[in-house]
Amino acid sequence: MRLFLPTLQAATSGLTQSDPRRQLVDTLTRWDGINLLNYDGKTWQQPGSAILNVWLTSMLKRTVVAAVPMPFDKWYSASGYETTQDGPTGSLNISVGAKILYEAVQGDKSPIPQAVDLFAGKPQQEVVLAALEDTWETLSKRYGNNVSNWKTPAMALTFRANNFFGVPQAAVEETRHQAEYQNRGTENDMIVFSPTTSDRPVLAWDVVAPGQSGFIAPDGTVDKHYEDQLKMYENFGRKSLWLTKQDVEAHKESQEVLHVQR
Repeated sequence: MRLFLPTLQAATSGLTQSDPRRQLVDTLTRWDGINLLNYDGKTWQQPGSAILNVWLTSMLKRTVVAAVPMPFDKWYSASGYETTQDGPTGSLNISVGAKILYEAVQGDKSPIPQAVDLFAGKPQQEVVLAALEDTWETLSKRYGNNVSNWKTPAMALTFRANNFFGVPQAAVEETRHQAEYQNRGTENDMIVFSPTTSDRPVLAWDVVAPGQSGFIAPDGTVDKHYEDQLKMYENFGRKSLWLTKQDVEAHKESQEVLHVQR
């Protein structure tokens, strides 16, 4: 949001507060950029992401996508806010098209010389306002004319049965969903060297959702650690990693010794 908000504010500064395009930008201005779930667990408290998604999609279509020949144009059409039916499985980043568009709206202020006029000779403000009009038409038809009442769908995080290569690694019914997408991947790690609060040289924590073990016995019984970290991840929790022999001995659940015959 911070990349394009100044451009949006400048384009709508001369509009009346009753203008729907100004209302969209005012909504973004008041928003802190944080998506919070409503009590229904399915919608956002703020429509900011939905507004940016539709506006950026329209802007890219009118600028970057229009300037790139087929079939390569489709590589630049993603806003970065898209949601799929199952939701994303990792972290989202600023899309390639959005990065190019950002430099274009900077014009002479961009450190990258703008050799191509992505606005095709039109004033930048005109294109920005046209994309805002597209945004209003799309979202008002879907949610009504009162922006403050818009309840836009929340993006879910999906733990899929396929790995990142698309290779199945579990049964489809083992797919897990988290209602709130937090854009922090599916595993988090924290390591502290020479901590001042401990005499240990290294402290470490992680959270590996859905669980530490994916084992399922032939009779269908799942390991007790099968999904023991789903709620931990959702609530920004973490668990300690035991790095010394003493810690491992103190916290081990079982021990198996393998004797190798030579």
